Amino acid sequence: MKRNILFAAMAAMLGFAFVLAACGSQPSGMAAAPTGETVGGQPSQAAVPASSGSMTLDEAIAQAAAQMEERLPARTEVALISVSSPSAPFSQYVLDGIEAALVRSGKLVVVDRANLDKVRAEQGFQESGEVSDDSAKSIGQMVGAGTIVTGSLSNIGTLYRLTLKAIDVAKAVVAVSFPADITNDERVRALLSQSSIAASPRSSAPQTPTGASTAGSGTAQAPAAPVKPVVQAAPGALYVGDTLEGEMDLLDALDWISINAKSGGNYTIALGRDEAITPTELSYGGKTLTISLKSAGGEHTVSFDGANPSYSLFNVKSGVTFTLEDGVTLRGTQNGADKSLVEVTGGRFVMNGGAITGNKRNSNGSGGGGVYVASGALTMNGGTISGNTVYGISADGGGVYVQGTFTMNGGSISENACIGRNLGGSGHGGGVCVNGTFTMNNGTISGNTTGNGGTGGGVYVRGTFIMKDGVISGNTTNGSGGGVSVDSGSFTMSGGTINGNTAKGQYAGGGGVYMGLMSGKFTMSGGTISGNAASSDGGGVYASTFTKSGGGGVIYGSNAADGQGNTASGDGHAVYASGKKRNTTARAATAMDSAKDGPAGGWE
Repeated sequence: MKRNILFAAMAAMLGFAFVLAACGSQPSGMAAAPTGETVGGQPSQAAVPASSGSMTLDEAIAQAAAQMEERLPARTEVALISVSSPSAPFSQYVLDGIEAALVRSGKLVVVDRANLDKVRAEQGFQESGEVSDDSAKSIGQMVGAGTIVTGSLSNIGTLYRLTLKAIDVAKAVVAVSFPADITNDERVRALLSQSSIAASPRSSAPQTPTGASTAGSGTAQAPAAPVKPVVQAAPGALYVGDTLEGEMDLLDALDWISINAKSGGNYTIALGRDEAITPTELSYGGKTLTISLKSAGGEHTVSFDGANPSYSLFNVKSGVTFTLEDGVTLRGTQNGADKSLVEVTGGRFVMNGGAITGNKRNSNGSGGGGVYVASGALTMNGGTISGNTVYGISADGGGVYVQGTFTMNGGSISENACIGRNLGGSGHGGGVCVNGTFTMNNGTISGNTTGNGGTGGGVYVRGTFIMKDGVISGNTTNGSGGGVSVDSGSFTMSGGTINGNTAKGQYAGGGGVYMGLMSGKFTMSGGTISGNAASSDGGGVYASTFTKSGGGGVIYGSNAADGQGNTASGDGHAVYASGKKRNTTARAATAMDSAKDGPAGGWE
């Protein structure tokens, strides 16, 4: 992944915890999990969720230290970096306790905290704050530590979840991860109620802060009144198959998969809140796996972390199938960045539900306001792709651009726009642009538009278009092909409806379907073409080569009921092909063939 995974699990947001069960002594309420998968050349620890058992803060500190001593090689140099929490005294208390336990044991070498304090001052962060990946890496290098210890605290109702991790810097692996549910007792409440650190020297072991004396005063200092902990928004959950691996935010879940992924694995991330993410490349060294993104309940949005992103939300690489499920919306920006919301480069994107919306892409030479498939495949079984725009020079596919294979079994692609600035002909496919094979088995493509010079208000195909069912309706283009435009390819229609589309350019033909001069045959054996309009020839269909089998499909003409007939300002209200025309309705029993003249070919 482009995002540095080395410390992604280390500096987690408050409210995040994921669980890796360690061998040896276990915290109360924790169960050991099987081990054996190799991560960075070392056996990894399988992740399991914590149980409902809880312990005191001191017990959690002692057991975390014991697991570090057991799992880390002797004489490992350890730097105690930070514990992300709302209280500096709480974070210092935890780090002091771990330090005291490790020093007593003597197995590991603890980096002098005075040196760490100096580095913290230079780097501008605190023990209780979050540490960025780059900062954590530089800190480890500055103090010469091979392993860094960090942690986080999150509120989980009546308890707190404290997660402590030891991360091997050189190998980029989590060597130890210790989660514990701690009791919200008097000590924890007192630590969390304080907002500053006393000026006295650090203790060598955990001490109760209540009743501490102010230096030289001889007067006991009463603790501040307890405050109610801040309730954090729920993170998501990561599942491997049907097994819960832990709760974490989206990017940390993806990093966990990057470290622990097995070939052929199936991973599900259930979002528990809205998230804004940085560049996310789904690439796992050629391993074959599936990642599904769904909602843990309700509707949640994934958006760009920044106003002018230079990246897609997700880039799906070879070997990876990325699946979007119900309850998740991928939302873009209207600032015109040159990126789609989902980009596929060798992998496969499957959309079973959810939404891809609100993205404006300023593209010069490609396209895909919502989804861009440079190579690979897109399968749409449900969900919506709507309200996306692509504009620029040679910019195609307002909603979807596919260089490869697109199979649409359901869902909706609507209200997208493709606006080109190339007078030579650009901005093709207001809803969909495919260079390859597009098979439409069902679903709806509606209300999409192209600007000047573009063709295919709903669909533009260079290659093969197969329509078996579904609806293409209400699309508009300022060029030809209000519903469908096929250039240098073929179109086979055996079912479905092409209705109410408009080609309104000055010389625009094919209100419903336009087959370019270099295209192959349009073959129709079923379905309905009705209510389309062209400002030139071919209100329903404009094609050079056209056949319609007897007993298959209807193309309505000038004699149809109001709103049902196709209309053309030029010739051929129903069909115009190779200079031949048909103005009246071609019913199911009517056979037509552009290779035959007059009534023999079904022409008027």
